[in-house]
Amino acid sequence: MISRVAYISMHTSPLLQPGLGDAGGMNVYIHELAQTMAGRGVAVDVFTRREDPAAPSEVAVSPDYRVVHVDAGPARRLPVAALPEVVGDFSQAVITWIRDHGFTYDVVHSHYWISGWAGVMVKQNLQIPLANSFHTLGRIKDLTRREDQEPSSAVRILTEQEVIDQSDCVIASTPSEATDLLEHYGASPERQCVSPPGVDHEVFSPGSRDEARERLGLGTGPVLLYVGRIQALKGIDVAIEATARLADVDLVVVGGPSGPRGTAEVEKLRALADALDITDR
Repeated sequence: MISRVAYISMHTSPLLQPGLGDAGGMNVYIHELAQTMAGRGVAVDVFTRREDPAAPSEVAVSPDYRVVHVDAGPARRLPVAALPEVVGDFSQAVITWIRDHGFTYDVVHSHYWISGWAGVMVKQNLQIPLANSFHTLGRIKDLTRREDQEPSSAVRILTEQEVIDQSDCVIASTPSEATDLLEHYGASPERQCVSPPGVDHEVFSPGSRDEARERLGLGTGPVLLYVGRIQALKGIDVAIEATARLADVDLVVVGGPSGPRGTAEVEKLRALADALDITDR
């Protein structure tokens, strides 16, 4: 029976406000997962890189859920591309913290490729089983990236492969992701599982469609809905182009600009909708 778990979220903290910088769905996922596990009596420590020099070393979110800020590199936000330079320091700081506190974790669960890299180091040094959730995969993103988007770095691709090879369990969010891991990375099916994300019904729950349409000023025709951060990688341009090809379909985008290029992406999407003559839809 699992009684204590270490989560690694190196590049972003579950305490950050979603929509700010790189904070988004993964932050919500880790926070809600930690809350749920803690509610079931499992002690959870989430290790994340310190981005604010004033942040406390530890934050007790609930009796069994704690966030630990680890020093690695400058105490400010860094782009993900710069994190490989400090992943060694981060991993060693996590290892030192665990040893100093004398905790024994049943499993380390890392999130994203850069955290998986740190997770491999923690596993090898402390002999703790490692599970990893990628959330996104570099090779799969490259298959559908736009011409103006940078391809995934060689460091990311190589690291993803190493994390897959070293993990005791690779957790896919969907059967499709599981297939991608098998076909594009040669992941072992025996060391893989599918665990679909849940839905917080206090945020998203079934309701009256007629009432929603009335409040949003929508007609009775079909509606495409996007909810999330506005970034190039989210593919909102695909939804706009699809709307232009469909007759009598409205597109509703709920969200705001995120990241250093978020505002520019909003302007680009508005220009695309204008060029396709669907600004009224």
